[in-house]
Amino acid sequence: MSNSKQRPYEQENYPASPKITYYGDQKFDYTIILEGVYPPVVQLKYTEAPNYFPMPDNYIIKTTWGQADNLQYQVVSTQSPFDASVELHKIIIPDKRTAISEVYLFGLQLKCIDRNHKGKSRKLKSHEKTSITTQIKHAKGLVKKEQMHFENSIKNFYNPKDCVILKTLDFTVENKEYHVSFEEEDYIKKKTKTEINGLCARFPVYIQKGRLDPTMPIIHLWISGDGRNVGRKVKHVMITVALLDDLTNLFKSNYYYTTVLFSGTENYSTLKIAASSFIEELQELISNIGMIINNTYWEFELFFSSD
Repeated sequence: MSNSKQRPYEQENYPASPKITYYGDQKFDYTIILEGVYPPVVQLKYTEAPNYFPMPDNYIIKTTWGQADNLQYQVVSTQSPFDASVELHKIIIPDKRTAISEVYLFGLQLKCIDRNHKGKSRKLKSHEKTSITTQIKHAKGLVKKEQMHFENSIKNFYNPKDCVILKTLDFTVENKEYHVSFEEEDYIKKKTKTEINGLCARFPVYIQKGRLDPTMPIIHLWISGDGRNVGRKVKHVMITVALLDDLTNLFKSNYYYTTVLFSGTENYSTLKIAASSFIEELQELISNIGMIINNTYWEFELFFSSD
């Protein structure tokens, strides 16, 4: 292949061959040792502007540029590719102020690797088999992408003066309903809530398994609240509901249904807004409405706890 082609370009036969030559302002020779994988969208990190190249996990690459002297060095950084690049250049060219960009040092600009990553199908676990933390991340990732798509599409249908605002988003995952509200108040810009209907839909199953007794048609629900961190900084408040009559599974996390989930700290004003729909549902359950299941009228008794 001639080097007279317009730069930048890649000379490669990847993934059949692990060797890639990149021609830009400078020539780089790469050997892919371990391609790695892209983490889920909500966890995927990117290089800084203006390119925003995605950074895979478990990625190992051998890079050669300039006049290689066959010397090998090892540096470690848990902060960023840029930090690793700085540490490496402190060793190999300590007397020079200019350094190779971390993008080219790690080959993050290589389109052939990105193409191969995206061509691989990644099978996700079913929603019920993932942890609550993962469920939160997936829900937030989906909401963020839909919000961006909505905002980017406004200009195709409305005049900028029309002031189009996305207020709510509703979706269902395995019969769990999520309601996202984009409020004007900073403390509750993003709120994710699942309805109590997910648990109520399983009452006939609990009756069949003998966990609920039709001769004593009273359903005992345990409602608990807790604040927790997702990652290091993001705070969430969660309210769950469990069936006290199901003693066998009472202390198993899979049998706690998330009824309210929102970003923010534990305070009354935020909780009042986020839990408004849930409170209405509880009021219906304990009022004279109750619930009829298999021609039997069931009443409800509620028990509350918090950390």
